[in-house]
Order: sequence, then structure tokens, then C-alpha cells
Amino acid sequence: MYDLINGTINSNKMSLRIAARTRVRFDKPCGRASIAPSRKQCCPSGCLRPLRRLFCAPAVRADDARSPFLRALPASAHSRVPAPMLAFHVSGGICRGPLLVERGQTWLGRLLATLGQLPHATPPAAIHAPEDVEVTSVANGDGSGGGDGGVAWTRQFPGMAGPLMSRWYYDEASQLAVDSFAWRGITDFAAFGFVLEPVEAEPQPGTAATVTSGASMVGFRHVTKQAWVLGLPLPKWLAMSADGVSLPHADGLGWDVEVEVAHPLVGKVVSYRGSVRLDPPEKGTEYGKGQEAG
Repeated sequence: MYDLINGTINSNKMSLRIAARTRVRFDKPCGRASIAPSRKQCCPSGCLRPLRRLFCAPAVRADDARSPFLRALPASAHSRVPAPMLAFHVSGGICRGPLLVERGQTWLGRLLATLGQLPHATPPAAIHAPEDVEVTSVANGDGSGGGDGGVAWTRQFPGMAGPLMSRWYYDEASQLAVDSFAWRGITDFAAFGFVLEPVEAEPQPGTAATVTSGASMVGFRHVTKQAWVLGLPLPKWLAMSADGVSLPHADGLGWDVEVEVAHPLVGKVVSYRGSVRLDPPEKGTEYGKGQEAG
């Protein structure tokens, strides 16, 4: 009897030790609850690679506090992005400005835009003076609470019942910055994986388009390399792209933006272009004081 009781106690102690080293969490990339060892993620270590490719969207590094913007943009360009523009993409902020929205010319393209709840085309009467679009970014806004550097985006276009919401994070496996969109209440319904390429900003006449280092300013181009729907990677012939470019204004407090969402079989789905400014502009000027931007 003594041996039986002693064995039960030892077994319980072992169970407690195992429980102390594990934790139950809701793993957002896989979209399921799991019991996983501390500091490890379900997707990279708990799934076989073939299954991960089929059932898991790109994983978020919960132990890396760096911004997806900084990780995806070459380090040599960090100091050449104007501090306010950098602050918006790294630590969050609000910008707004008039954007001209156009939908595709084909009926299939327009149908995809409608089903995807994408922005409405700017009315003909407002083409020369489009209404303002408001964009809000919030660092670590994806609800993970893990300090992964992710950014939640809210884009409010005129005429839309609700905002276009997404979360931006860096996927270690693919080495891409991922913009993952919600659709009809489904988190991470569709996602685009981008590489970020620095783009020289041409100085405007009568201005000095430089950063504090004296080098010319750069913006960036985001180029789609992969797309997912419900975590499933799509072949290129079936996947939409969302390529675009953002170029800073001479004072660094705003930027010109142009984005086109397209499908290889139907052409353009929707596009928008225009200029946005930080609101308030002072918010971005404090970024980088006393610290290294890159």
C-alpha cells in the first residue's frame, strides 16, 4: 500500500512539473487552441512541414519585438526613411488624405471587389476632389500580447459601411511582411506576403528632400510574392496581388501612395492613389530621438 501511494504522489509531482513547463494558448496563425512548450510556437515546431503548408497561415514570431516594416525593409534604408513615416509604420499613428479609387473594367474584377468588400470607386463628380480616407495603425494591435511587433491596420474609405481591417506581421519562414485581412468576421481570411524595396524619393523643385543624415529620402515599394486564403497558399495563377509604392513628401510628414489589387485572370480588381498626411503631424517627429531607427 505504501509503495502504491508513494508511486501515485511521484506521478502527480511529475505531472505538475510537466504542466509548469507548458501552457494552453490560442495560436492565431493556426486558428486553434493548443498545448505547447513555453516560448515555442505551434506552426514551426508542432506541425509537420507538409501539414503546415496546407493548414497553417504564416507564423508570427512571438519572441521578436521588431517591426515587420524594419525586418522586411533592407537595414541600409532605415535611416533614409523620414522619421514621421517610419514612426507610422513601426509604432502606429493616424494619417488621412484624398485617395482616388478605381475598380476594374471587367465584370469579374468588379464582382471580386464587391465580394471582397473592397473600396467603392470614387464617384465621377468627386474625381477631381476625392473625399479623405483615414488610416490608423496600432503597434501590437493583433491581440497576441506577445510583443511580436505586429501592427493592426484600419482603413476607412468613403461610402463603406465599415473599415477595411488587417494585421501586419513578419513571417520568419517565408521572410515576407504579411498583411492579413479579416472578412465578414473571419480573422486572417486572406493574406498577402510582400518584399519591401527602397525607392528613391525625387526632390521637388525648391525643396530639400533629405533626412538628417544628409542622404536623399527613400520610400518603399511592396511587391506581392505569396497569397493565402484561410491559411492555404495559392498558386500564382489563382492568387491576387496587392502591389504598391509609398513615396515621402519633402517635409517627411506625409507620403504619396499608389496601390493596385489585381488578379492574373481578370486584371485589375481595385486601385487607389493619392496623398496622405499624418494627423497630428507632430506625432511622428519624436520617433527615433535618442535611439537607432534601424
